[in-house]
Amino acid sequence: MPAFLTLTVIALLAVAYVKITHNWRVIKNPRWGILDLTAGDAAALIAADKAALQDVFPSPQESSGDVPKCDVLFLYAHLSEEGRIEDYARGFREIIRDSGAREVVVVSDRFQGRRPDKVPGWHRPLE
Repeated sequence: MPAFLTLTVIALLAVAYVKITHNWRVIKNPRWGILDLTAGDAAALIAADKAALQDVFPSPQESSGDVPKCDVLFLYAHLSEEGRIEDYARGFREIIRDSGAREVVVVSDRFQGRRPDKVPGWHRPLE
C-alpha cells in the first residue's frame, strides 16, 4: 500500500477514535462497513486495510453494490475530476445516509497528494 494512503488511513482512524471516544457518544463495538465501487481495482488495498485494522474492527460487512449498514464506512471509489463517484447512481450524501455511518473514509487515487480542502466539493456540508 502506498505510504500516502497508509498515513491517510491512520490519520483518519485516529481522528475517528478521538471523535468517537471524546465527543457526543461512544460507539461500543462499532460496525465496520466496506463499500467497493472500483469493480475490484482496490482489492489489494482493501485486503491490506482489513489486515491492518483487524484488531480494531473485526469482520467488516463488505459490499460492491448495496450500501452496508455500519458506524464506520470505508468507501473505495473512482472519482471524477469534479469529485463525484464514477459509474454509481448515488452520491456521497445518499451513501452516508443509507449506511448510517458517523465516520466515513473515502479512498481514491484521483486526488493523491492534494489537500482535502482543495478537492472539488470537499468543503460542502453533507447535511
